[in-house]
Amino acid sequence: MKQLTKRIFVLALLIVNMGIYSCKKEAGPKGDTGNANVTQINFGSKTFPAGGTLGFTLAGITKSIAETSIILSYGKSSNNLLWYQLPGFSNSGLREYRTYLEALDPSSKLNIVMATGTSPETFDNIRVLIIPANSIQTGMMTTNLPFDASDYEAVRKYFHLPE
Repeated sequence: MKQLTKRIFVLALLIVNMGIYSCKKEAGPKGDTGNANVTQINFGSKTFPAGGTLGFTLAGITKSIAETSIILSYGKSSNNLLWYQLPGFSNSGLREYRTYLEALDPSSKLNIVMATGTSPETFDNIRVLIIPANSIQTGMMTTNLPFDASDYEAVRKYFHLPE
């Protein structure tokens, strides 16, 4: 009796499996068009002095663009080659960075401040992404981004940016 039950179970599994994998897959509805206007600005190696501030000119990013965009910045650590979101903590959490934006014409300026830390830190690269809004609304809204803004690799992949 046990053998028969086992065979029926295996046969049922086989039939269900065949049904699942032989189904014709239909394409779902086309999703929303993404924002293709992302600007990536790359800066070379920069060393932040302890407690110091470095300014990055965002060439061509006018006051109007800056005030209607998401601006994300990342630093690539020179000692372990990881990208860190700035503002935030860098390697080993020993230094914390803050950012503030001066929205100006004809070009805005992103300032990155080492808020905590007692020694300089060098990043091999600094990247700034400017993502203009597709629509601007007023009022209180909750937003769920389709990517983790704190993870450069997730943002890079979502917007199909080069490595």
